[in-house]
Amino acid sequence: MTTIHLIRHGQTNWNLEKRIQGQTESELTELGRQQARDVALALKDVNFDKAYSSSSVRAHDTAKHILEHHDLELSLDDQLREIFLGPWEGNLYDEMKVTHPEEHQHFWEDPSKFNLSGAESFYDTQTRAIDALEAIIEKEKGKTILIVSHGVWIKLLLAKIEERHLQDLWLPPQMTNCCHSIITHDQSNDYTLQN
Repeated sequence: MTTIHLIRHGQTNWNLEKRIQGQTESELTELGRQQARDVALALKDVNFDKAYSSSSVRAHDTAKHILEHHDLELSLDDQLREIFLGPWEGNLYDEMKVTHPEEHQHFWEDPSKFNLSGAESFYDTQTRAIDALEAIIEKEKGKTILIVSHGVWIKLLLAKIEERHLQDLWLPPQMTNCCHSIITHDQSNDYTLQN
C-alpha cells in the first residue's frame, strides 16, 4: 500500500488580492507560513519516506515548513505545478469576469467547457496530475509520500479518483490553503480517498 498526503500551499499575497496565480510566482503571507507550520506540527509524527513539491515558490516554501520536523530531501517537480492560465495570470478574477465573461463563467460553473486561448484546459491539467502521481507511485511503491501542490491540481486529482465529472469540480469540500487529503494506492491499482 502506498500512502500519499496531498497538501495545498499556504495563503499567498495573491490569494488575499483574489489575483489569478496559475503558474506565475506569488509569495506566502505570514498567515500562509503559519498555516504550513501548523501542518508541520500535525504531521511531525508521520514517517514520510519521500517528499515532493511543485516547483512553484509558494508550494516548495510551504513544503520546507512542513518538513521542519523531518530530515528529508525535497524533490521539486514541474508536473505538480498549478493549471497554466496564460493571459489571465496576474489579473484579478473580477477583471476577467468583465473581459472574458464566458470563459470566467465556464471556469467556475462548468470547468469541462473552459477554453481560453493560451491557457491549459482542466482536462489537460487533470491528465498531467494523474500522470505525475502515477510516475511518483511507480518510483515509491509501498512508501508514505508527501506531495505539496495547488488547489486546482489537487481538486482535479481527487475528482478523478472519486469519478466526479469536471462540471462538479467546485462542489465541497472547499480546497482551502494548506488543506490536507490522504489517498492510498494498492496492488490492484485502486485509489482510495481517506479523508
